[in-house]
Amino acid sequence: MLQVSIHGKRKYQSLGISVHPDNWDFGKCKPKPSCPISEYIRKIISEKLLEMEKRILEYGAYGKDLTPLKIGCKIISVIFSEFLVGTAMPESFFLIPYRQGNSFFASEWSPDGDPKGVIVLIHGLSDHSGRYGHVGTFFASNGYTMIITDLRGHGRSFGKRGHFPHFDVIMDDVAIFLDAARRRHPTVPIVLYGHSMGGNIVLNYLIRRKPVVAGAVVTSPWLRLNFNPPLLMVILATLVNKVFPSVSRPDGVIPSYLSHDEEVAKKYNADPLVHGLITVRTYVEISRAGEYALKHADRVGCPLLLMHGTGDPLTSFSASKEFSENVIVNHTFKAWNELFHELHNEFEKEAVLGFIKEWTDSVILPVTPFPS
Repeated sequence: MLQVSIHGKRKYQSLGISVHPDNWDFGKCKPKPSCPISEYIRKIISEKLLEMEKRILEYGAYGKDLTPLKIGCKIISVIFSEFLVGTAMPESFFLIPYRQGNSFFASEWSPDGDPKGVIVLIHGLSDHSGRYGHVGTFFASNGYTMIITDLRGHGRSFGKRGHFPHFDVIMDDVAIFLDAARRRHPTVPIVLYGHSMGGNIVLNYLIRRKPVVAGAVVTSPWLRLNFNPPLLMVILATLVNKVFPSVSRPDGVIPSYLSHDEEVAKKYNADPLVHGLITVRTYVEISRAGEYALKHADRVGCPLLLMHGTGDPLTSFSASKEFSENVIVNHTFKAWNELFHELHNEFEKEAVLGFIKEWTDSVILPVTPFPS
């Protein structure tokens, strides 16, 4: 338990750290600006709080009453919100069991009444469900349930940060996420939604697994990067992948490339759940999967909305356009002029989300025509 007092000179040992009370304003539960190591301490506390939260979640089991766990995690999230920037526990979450006692963490946003559809979102590299609160709230207010599961190696889910053992494993994970969504909402249509690396994963899932879904939304997919990594680096990655596939390195994402909104970059930098790592295996598998998707775009078998910002500095707009030109089924390609990578976090996010909502309505409610 964190012991807090504004009196006395003793050091506080809780959460594995020592903090002198004279340097802290406990009334606001955050370090004073004058404290030279405040940001370092904030980071340590964030990590310790997330460890506490993880241990609470480990006591949960799929299908059992998670109310005590939700209360415990909510207490941590509310009391220490100043530290857990961008990681606030959602109002509703559930755990999806995996092997060896591991679980996927899933966030859920739902309307007041019965949903007209369920949107299952697959996030990007270093990303997690906590960064999509405004997206979930938007769709819930428009009659949809949104479920976002933290991928393995991301967010509050298990696994080495930024590591996928094999692309087929990720395909199996998506099947698990869809099954969980269907169990929770068996009578309503499902729409898959993938962003960035998640867009790559969703497109490959449509091509390789042929899921029964009402449609799919993909934004800024990592089919190709918007820059060419040095050839020597690519060769080394291919070689290391065969011997030491779990070797990690920084993912190279520049936060200011995500959105024109500077606050997005600030929150991204401060978010302790954004790990900023990628392993050699993940890089190789995602890169190969992007090329595979481009070669087999004609195998997509459900309605598709594909969107990309023309100013995206991270993933290739031209690769998305190339993919859309080879899709045979009913699809819409939407270019957002000069927008960066995270369309849902741009200043124009209301227009972006509104466009997705109108398209989604058109595929789950055939009587609602989508404007051409």
